[in-house]
Amino acid sequence: MADADWLIARFNDQAYYEARDRVKGRCVDGARSSRHWTNVKHEIAKRQGRVIGLAGADLWA
Repeated sequence: MADADWLIARFNDQAYYEARDRVKGRCVDGARSSRHWTNVKHEIAKRQGRVIGLAGADLWA
C-alpha cells in the first residue's frame, strides 16, 4: 500500500499516529476518504507490530 509506505518513510515510528490524524480529518489530503486512511492505519499497525483497540492498562494485565 503506497500511502502506508510513504507515511512510514516520512514519519517512521510516528506513521501510525499520522494516519490516525488523517482518519479524524486533522490533515487535509485531497479526495482520500477516512475509510482509506483507516485501512492505511491498520496496515501500518500490522507492519509495525502495534496492537490497536486495547488500552495501555489492558496490555499489562
